[in-house]
Amino acid sequence: MKITLASASPRRAKILASLGVDFETRPADCAETSIPDDPEGTVGRNALAKAACVPGRNVLAADTIVWMDGRIYGKPRDLDEAGKFLGELSGRTHIVFTGVAFNGRLKVEKSRVTVRRLDPAAIEEYVSSVRPVDRAGAYDIDESGSKIVERYRGSYENIMGLPLEPLAEWGIVDSRPVGFFDSGWGGLSILKEFWRTCPGEDTLYLADRKNCPYGNRGADEILRISRENTGILLERGAKAVVVACNTATAAAIETLRREYPSVPFIGVEPAVKPAVSDSKTGVVGVIATAGTLGGGHYSRTKGRYASGAKIVASVADGFVGIVESKDRDDILDGTVEWTASDRAAVREVIAPMLDAGCDTIVLGCTHFPHLAPLIEAECGERAKIVDPSRAVALQIARVIEKNGLSADLARPPVRMFMES
Repeated sequence: MKITLASASPRRAKILASLGVDFETRPADCAETSIPDDPEGTVGRNALAKAACVPGRNVLAADTIVWMDGRIYGKPRDLDEAGKFLGELSGRTHIVFTGVAFNGRLKVEKSRVTVRRLDPAAIEEYVSSVRPVDRAGAYDIDESGSKIVERYRGSYENIMGLPLEPLAEWGIVDSRPVGFFDSGWGGLSILKEFWRTCPGEDTLYLADRKNCPYGNRGADEILRISRENTGILLERGAKAVVVACNTATAAAIETLRREYPSVPFIGVEPAVKPAVSDSKTGVVGVIATAGTLGGGHYSRTKGRYASGAKIVASVADGFVGIVESKDRDDILDGTVEWTASDRAAVREVIAPMLDAGCDTIVLGCTHFPHLAPLIEAECGERAKIVDPSRAVALQIARVIEKNGLSADLARPPVRMFMES
């Protein structure tokens, strides 16, 4: 299906090109309207108008605005106006609305965005580097968002001006992702391994930071949260769900499998079995959250695989906070700058385990592999680290292949992130 993109936006064209869509671009030369108290109506009306002013079928059009303090902000007319607007956004939260129209159909998506605090020098530097013709909504945004955006909730492609959800719903692209959720950045340890294992798969990662940490919450509460997260991922089109958290796996995965029998679910559990097999001394350390160590899932795993070993378990809830204090992109890139207090916190947990004779230590929380450089430095040659991330990634690949859901996309994969 050949698509006509009714837009002069290089960003929207770049998104379509990355999705492998066969398309051509034609500018939509029509007046835009603004309905002061109705941001959804504004973007919807403008998207439909843009599509209507380009003749033919399969015309795709979109309109994006910023909504803050009950006011619609459109595209700045010049860079001075753009700088002034960034000053108004600095340190504040707004909503990005995008209307998408295609063959008479209309969808409106929205994302909640919090902008970093920007001093005048940062604003001047940023504005001087942007292309005036390529602003999403009312300001330009770099591909990772790191220069302006502190956090957001919703589709990042929506912030860029062309959300993927309507494109998938209307059959323009098949971008059903493998969905992941965790309380924050922990599950990125599995996500990174999955990218290496299945580089042609689209992914959607939900960081449920409003409920972080999970480890000190009750099982009923974790089940409720896991149901909510699963619903969000399935609404966004996830074809499989990875419960990328040991605590949530223990509390919720069996219930989720019963409630969604057609959806493949993959969970994680402490890698006690390989740790016991690798141990020479028979003394195995397990570091995890209180929720994981106190759950029946861990008890059953330990009873099944560790009958001949001595298990030294240690609660390390503080490790979660250390990881959550770091930048998502730094974690993904492996460029985190660890502090002296981070190293001291790791030493406080690991040193007693080494003194107890542990020669293998299980990372029993998906946050903990991010701290592997510090843990390995503390262990030296005395103990081996057992990280289950790679094994979980391979299991995800097996499950989606078994269910006929594997993809090997020639185009670059779509890697979507959401925060709650």
